[in-house]
Amino acid sequence: MEAVINPTEDPEKVERAVRNLVGEAVELRTVRVGELQTIVGEGEGLECLRRLKHLLRVRMIRDAAREAMMRSISGNTLTIHLNRHAAYAGKASFTEPYGECPLGPITITIECESPEEVVEWLTEKGDEGG
Repeated sequence: MEAVINPTEDPEKVERAVRNLVGEAVELRTVRVGELQTIVGEGEGLECLRRLKHLLRVRMIRDAAREAMMRSISGNTLTIHLNRHAAYAGKASFTEPYGECPLGPITITIECESPEEVVEWLTEKGDEGG
């Protein structure tokens, strides 16, 4: 996952937005390329996505999320873009990769053998334990 830190942003607030989506299960680091800083996170397994799954359930947007994520699958890769302002507030809200969010999205890229199964797990009903 990654989120660009714009020059006008507080890096701690960007990290908080990211943490609100993935919790502590993902190791984050800040990478600098020239003037640009990006928060990058990597993790393995479904545990990294448990917080996101919980947010989708709480907001009751599983059906819309399933539809958006299924459209975002290309081969063995699922790429989703989430609104950083909503993430900062502890909510999951899907967005477009460009133009919709002035500061840019938080992008999560999932590579696996069956992205469709990951989408189904993230949006399944009846798993109220999170």
